[in-house]
Amino acid sequence: MKLDHEAGTVTLIEPANNIVWFTDRPGRDANHMYLEEYMSLWVGRQNDFGDVPPNAVLIAEGHELNPAVLELLSPQHDRGTLTYDVKIIEGDPPLSAGAVTLVIDPFLRTICPPGPSDFSWC
Repeated sequence: MKLDHEAGTVTLIEPANNIVWFTDRPGRDANHMYLEEYMSLWVGRQNDFGDVPPNAVLIAEGHELNPAVLELLSPQHDRGTLTYDVKIIEGDPPLSAGAVTLVIDPFLRTICPPGPSDFSWC
């Protein structure tokens, strides 16, 4: 993971190809999707994440007791990297780290279209 304060980006290096998702009550569901499917959910959306970009918690290896809360914008996947434009809401994420966990909320409410959907979890 690399954080560029000047550019306002965070880049995940060699992100996992399998993304775990879950929903909170009342639906309480969980499954996984591949990175390509995850990225396809943002195509054609205003600011890529819709009108209200999601917040996320970034937990970096070696900094587990100091997670950072970020606002995520404009995801870009390219040859082994996943880059987000970010606004730091709280915390002081490291400039670089090995393994990281990124928990995005409210993921499904952000991407699910109103009305019937092709995605069983919407």
